Amino acid sequence: MNIKGIRGWKPAALALLTLLAACGGSGSDEDSSKEPDNLPKVSVTTIGDSLADVGVFGVRYTVQSDNEAQDPFPLWPELVADALKTERPCPAYLSSNETDFVPQAACRGFAVAGGRIQHTQQTLPFALHVQMQDAADRVGAAGFGEHEILLIDGGGNDAADLITAYFQAYLTLVTEMDVSGYANFLAAVLGEEKTRELLWQTGGWEAAGHAYMAALSQQLVQSVQDKLLAHDAQRVVILNMPDVTRTPRLLTILNILEQIGTEVAGDNLDADGQNAADVFQALFQGWASTFNQTLAEAFEDTPQVAIVDFYSQLSQWATQGEAFGLTNTTAAVCPPTDPADLMPDYDITACTVTYLDAHPPAGTAPAAGWWKSYAFSDGFHPTPYVHELMAQAVNEVIADKGWN
Repeated sequence: MNIKGIRGWKPAALALLTLLAACGGSGSDEDSSKEPDNLPKVSVTTIGDSLADVGVFGVRYTVQSDNEAQDPFPLWPELVADALKTERPCPAYLSSNETDFVPQAACRGFAVAGGRIQHTQQTLPFALHVQMQDAADRVGAAGFGEHEILLIDGGGNDAADLITAYFQAYLTLVTEMDVSGYANFLAAVLGEEKTRELLWQTGGWEAAGHAYMAALSQQLVQSVQDKLLAHDAQRVVILNMPDVTRTPRLLTILNILEQIGTEVAGDNLDADGQNAADVFQALFQGWASTFNQTLAEAFEDTPQVAIVDFYSQLSQWATQGEAFGLTNTTAAVCPPTDPADLMPDYDITACTVTYLDAHPPAGTAPAAGWWKSYAFSDGFHPTPYVHELMAQAVNEVIADKGWN
C-alpha cells in the first residue's frame, strides 16, 4: 500500500487494517555409524504455519540460499530432525494456487504457510485441525507409536487476525467503518450470544479478546486430543503462541500509534501517543498469555505432551539480543517491494544471500553475511539464525523429556 499523496494521519490508521494480514526439505546427515542398528528409528512429523512450512508452495519463509532448490536454509523442524539423526520432513502437500493441495504420501511436513487454528477455510490444510487429521490418517493410521515425534507450531496468524479485527473496530471512530466486523470475527469462535454479552460490558472489547484466545486455545487442545493423542501419539511437542508484538510488522503499528495516540486508541487511553502504544502492546501480550496459560493448564498432567515456551524465548531474543548473538531484533533484512510504503510488503523470493550481501543497511559498505545476526527476514518471519535458536529451544525440551 502506498500512501503518497494522501493528507493527514487517517491513511496511516487505515493502513493498519491491511498490515496485519498474515503471510503466508532436504536430507539430513546420513552418518549414523555410531548408533546401534537395533535402535527404533525416530520419525518427525510437523503441523503448523509458515514457520514450519518446508515448501508446500515452493518457497520457504526466510532468507533464500543461493542454491535454494538443492540446498535451502533449514527451518527449525529440520534442525530438530538433524539433532535426532532422522530424516527431515518434506512437504506433505504441494500447491500452486492455495486451493488445490496435492498429497505427498511419503512426506511428514504437514505445516502450511498461512496455517491457523481458526481458519476461514476449515476444509483446507490451512486449518491446523485438517493437518492433524491428515497426519493421523496418513502417518498414525496404525497408531503413531512411541518413536514418532510430532512438532506443532501455530497461533501467530490467529493473533494477527484478532488484532486486525480489534483495530477495525477502534478505527470505526475515525473512518466510519462497520464495527460489526469485530463482533462477527469473535462470534466464529465464541458464538453470537457470548460475543454480545461480552461486548456490551465496560471494557468488553478487550475482555472479548481474552475470551477469544482462551476458546481458541481450547480448540487447539481438543484437536490434539481427538486427532493425535487418540491415535496413540506419545511424543507431542507444541510451541506456544509467540509474542507477535516483537515482529517488525507489529512494531511498525506501535510506532504509528505513538504518532496518532488517542485519535485511534479511544477515550480510555491517555493522550500521549507513546502511552497508547504501550497500552496496546500490553493488551496484545495479555491476549497471547491467556492463550498460553490455557494451553499449559490443559496439558500439565499429560506426559505425552511437552510445551515449548516460544513466547518467552522470542521475548528474550528481542530484549536481550546481544546475549544470543543477535545484533538487530527489530528490522527486516529482506528488500521491501515498495520502499515508499509506510508499511512495506516483502518479496521473500527476492531475499537471497547474493542480494543481501550486496545491499547492507544504508550507510554501511557491502559485507558478506551482515544479515546473519538479524532476527527477522521480513515483517513476520525469522532469519535462518533464529530458526537455529528455535531448534535449540525445542531440542532442550525434547532432551528434558528423554525423547531424544
